[in-house]
Formats: sequence, structure tokens, C-alpha cells
Amino acid sequence: MANLVFNNEHVALNRAFGVAEFGELLEKVQAREPKETKKKSFAPSGLGYNGTCPRFWYYAFNGAEFVYTADALAVANMDNGSDAGRRLANLFDKAGILVDSEVAVRYNDPPIFGFIDALVRWKGEVVPVEIKTTKQETWNMRVTKNEVPGYQMLQLLIYLYITNKDKGFFLTENKNTHELFIHPVKMDEKHRKLVEDTFEWMRTVKKNADEGELPTRPYTKSSFPCKGCPVKDTCWDGYKRGSVNGADPNPGTVTLPVLESPK
Repeated sequence: MANLVFNNEHVALNRAFGVAEFGELLEKVQAREPKETKKKSFAPSGLGYNGTCPRFWYYAFNGAEFVYTADALAVANMDNGSDAGRRLANLFDKAGILVDSEVAVRYNDPPIFGFIDALVRWKGEVVPVEIKTTKQETWNMRVTKNEVPGYQMLQLLIYLYITNKDKGFFLTENKNTHELFIHPVKMDEKHRKLVEDTFEWMRTVKKNADEGELPTRPYTKSSFPCKGCPVKDTCWDGYKRGSVNGADPNPGTVTLPVLESPK
């Protein structure tokens, strides 16, 4: 049933109108349909959750059906985040500091393709910006701890590395109040090593996807990275809990490390 609210005092009218059916129709068209996908590059924004798994990238680079488990409400939240990004980039434009928005970024080895949300000119420098939105509780935690999640930090650091910039910042909007949290980031030796180590991991994973064999599963089926993984059905197809001696048809033959996000 769609996330639809209606007045229970008018049940008969709602039924006659077909409120439930109408809501289900909207929910259906809002959801993302399964899609046969074969990726050509890593996306910096996709290096969290299932993106830390070398087995996911094996399927992604060799082609698999991507089945999205996000419900209509989750998709709406993602769309809302994209809309907020464009709105806040427009705020930079009004302030006279916007250089460009949704800037394509490419790198050859390892293959990377993504988009920087915005470039702004600030204190004589062009600075990359990552725009995020989050709910009240998470926003409060970020402000209190003065931090962003590790996988988001890695995303911005990769953009800084590729564009040869030594500083950038996050602009995080509170979805409830529209307050803004600005978190500056500087590329130092520690961050540079983190990016270079990540690139080596990418190269290993991509080479194995191109030339090697299916990696073993680094996570359990109920683990968080697996729960929302779009290739979960393909990865776990035929697996039976407690099976022994090769009953699992897709166990994998090579063990590769997961990508560790910065703390």
C-alpha cells in the first residue's frame, strides 16, 4: 500500500474514488524497475555499503540484473536530495560564487566517473562542494561531532585528488529546518594516502573482474551491505543456509578484501 494519508471519516467516498488503487499506481511508477546493468567505471558516490564489496563489483563490471529494493518513499527521498542539491547550487549562484554545478569527473586508472555537486570560488580559489541532506537527528549528530560519514568523506577526497585541489567542503542541509552545516576538508598526507590506497583496491578489484574469478562473499546474507545490494539475488542464488561440501553453486574462488572507509 502506498504511503498515502486520507481522512477515515470519508471511507465510503475514498473507496468509491479508489484512493487505495490510486496510491498503489503512484507507488508503482515511482519505484525503480530491475535493469540489466554492466558498469564501466567506479562511482565515488557508490563506495559505501555494497560498494565496499569486491564481489558486487565483479558482477557490476561483468553484467547482472540490478534489482532495487528501495521502496517508493526511499526513492522520493533520493529525488528530494537531488532537488535540494540543485536548489542549494542555485543559492551559490545568487551569492555570485558559483563556478559550475554537476561537474563531470573522470579518471583512467582506476576507471572512475562521477559528478561534483558544485564548484565555487571562495577566497581566490575554486573549491569543490558536496551537497548532502539529512534528517534532524543525523544532522544534529554531524554538527555535534563536526564530522560526516566516512564513505562521504572518501567521495570528496577522491574528487579533490582527481582535480588536484587541496581543499573542499560539505554543505549539509537539515531536511526538517533547512539549517545548513558547513564542514571544510583539507587534503593532507593522511588523506592522500587514503585515496591512493583506495585506488589500489579499485585496480585490484577491476583487474580481477576483467581477468579473474568470482570472489568469495565477504559478508553474511543478513549483513547491512547485502540487504540493499542490487545484485543480492544473483549473488546468493541457490545458496542454502547450512549446506556443506559444495552445495552452494556460487561460493567464489578468490578472496579479496573489502574497502575500508575512513573513520
